[in-house]
Amino acid sequence: HQTIAELANIVTFLEQTQQVAQEPVTGNVPLMPVQHWFFEQAFNEPNRWTESVCLALQANTEQQYLAEALRYIINHHDALRSCFTQHNGEWQQVIQPPLAQFSLSRLSKTHSQTLQGSVMQLQTEINISTGKTLVAAVYDSESPKLVLLIHHLVLDGISWRIILDDLQTVWQQLSHRQTAILPAKTTAFKDWAEQLQDYAQQPDCVQEIAYWRQQCEQAIRWPVAYLQASKKSYQRHCLSLSLTESHTLLRQLPGRFHCKIDALLLTALCQALGNWSGENYQRIDMEGHGREEGVLPITCHRTVGLFSSLFPMAFTLEQGTYQQQIKSINQQLQAPKHHGMGYGVLRYLHNDASLRQQLMPAAQAPIRFNFLGQYHDQSVADSLFSIQGSVPLYLDLNHQPLYSLELIGHVQQGQLHLQWVYNETVYSALLIEKLAEDMMTILAEIIHAKAASSAEDFPLAELDEDEFSRLQALLKQADHHE
Repeated sequence: HQTIAELANIVTFLEQTQQVAQEPVTGNVPLMPVQHWFFEQAFNEPNRWTESVCLALQANTEQQYLAEALRYIINHHDALRSCFTQHNGEWQQVIQPPLAQFSLSRLSKTHSQTLQGSVMQLQTEINISTGKTLVAAVYDSESPKLVLLIHHLVLDGISWRIILDDLQTVWQQLSHRQTAILPAKTTAFKDWAEQLQDYAQQPDCVQEIAYWRQQCEQAIRWPVAYLQASKKSYQRHCLSLSLTESHTLLRQLPGRFHCKIDALLLTALCQALGNWSGENYQRIDMEGHGREEGVLPITCHRTVGLFSSLFPMAFTLEQGTYQQQIKSINQQLQAPKHHGMGYGVLRYLHNDASLRQQLMPAAQAPIRFNFLGQYHDQSVADSLFSIQGSVPLYLDLNHQPLYSLELIGHVQQGQLHLQWVYNETVYSALLIEKLAEDMMTILAEIIHAKAASSAEDFPLAELDEDEFSRLQALLKQADHHE
């Protein structure tokens, strides 16, 4: 920590951590915006909205401590003990007391010929009404595996990283006959949800309504009737950048183009969609992590729970160089405060029903985009497991996705992976392959594009782009005269 500001942030964090109660939290918890969204969908089988991960166990790991390690983690991270029940048409969330024990299942090829089949068997044990939101099993095969399956109502992408880190820590401690100890808790999920409810009524949040109303009112122009599909049958198409290209995209391009990775991916996505649809305007529903700093005076970077934010965006891809397009998309991404978190807060938590109604889009966007960032990578020499992959992100493609087209990106072991999930009754496999390949081609072109200098490269000069352009013109004219 090289600066006073960075040290101040650490001191602030330590002070906040010291103020957070470390004992288990129980009781009623207000629904988060994305949890309201989930129950609004009225799924026929709400227990199926799960995520899973498969962990390859290292040889000679002491599996007898695994169930106790999982029990410890469930009791440490309160949201994992949540149950959801409906009363008078309203869904309620309650965190239950700590578990006295946790049962770990064992599965083998005698029960199911495939790992996927074993996961589907585990799926039947999930029950949000009783609070059984996490199940686990050791899959006995040539190389043993641990399958963790957790309901999405109680965790997000950041939560997975916390859980896997903590599982590694506690399992190793117990294996070495040590007392299980984890880093201090940050703000409880219950406290965050309660304070977010209060924030929804504050002027700072309410002033965003004009912006979000405008986004909801934007017309949707799309070449196919994506909302009229009578059958929901989903497929996947996955492509990845090479390690070299991924490194350039993730490590070099954000600095070169003064943007975040999302802006690079969205520029390529909008260009690919525009090449197909003939439109330079795209309505895209976005998903963010929802843990925005500065919204609430608390920290939650070690808190497990579903914090994700969902919000509508209308992107216009301008004509010009890739650098100009990336800059424009990046500016559009930065237009909403707190990375779009305010939309869901107002849409679901504000007390005024008429205001909430104003933020209901006339129609769902044709595509949803979600960049999950860096997946957890176990690279430590004494790691007890390594991630083999999800099995898969959504278990039931015939029921769960609500969008006819979704693009999900993540980085694992330094490589960017893009997964297209699509309704095959709306889109042909050939079309999705073409869109995916087109986006990859555009990303490759962006990776190799040279960025021209801009005013942002010289912050101390305090010039805007027009002033910088005039200065460049004068310099060129002076060179010409010489």
